[in-house]
Amino acid sequence: MSLRKSSGHSVGKKQLKEKVVQIYEQIFQGEDPSLTNTNFWEEFFLLKPKTAALESELSKIRGDQLAYIKPTIRSLFCQCVSVLGDVNSSSYNIKICNSVQVEEKLYYLATHQIWTIFFLD
Repeated sequence: MSLRKSSGHSVGKKQLKEKVVQIYEQIFQGEDPSLTNTNFWEEFFLLKPKTAALESELSKIRGDQLAYIKPTIRSLFCQCVSVLGDVNSSSYNIKICNSVQVEEKLYYLATHQIWTIFFLD
């Protein structure tokens, strides 16, 4: 008996998501994954950011939702900044690169939201 993957896509199947994309979805739904895993942030910054997926999640946020997820976004930003000071980590360079990419997208969110609130409404 031979098992093969079909080259076509099945209509009813869900596409698998990478772990980091699932985490973005959790965070932007207001969940704090660090509450259930004490090593969460250490592990998170070892994952290569998927900037397109992060930007997609950020673009879904509306003004009324921002207040709800603000504490989680603030926590994410603070963790990005804290990576910069963790020079004793064995994977410091990887975490720095990854955290800076996440910070850049969060900065984009902040400036975009301010622009939208003050100039487009």
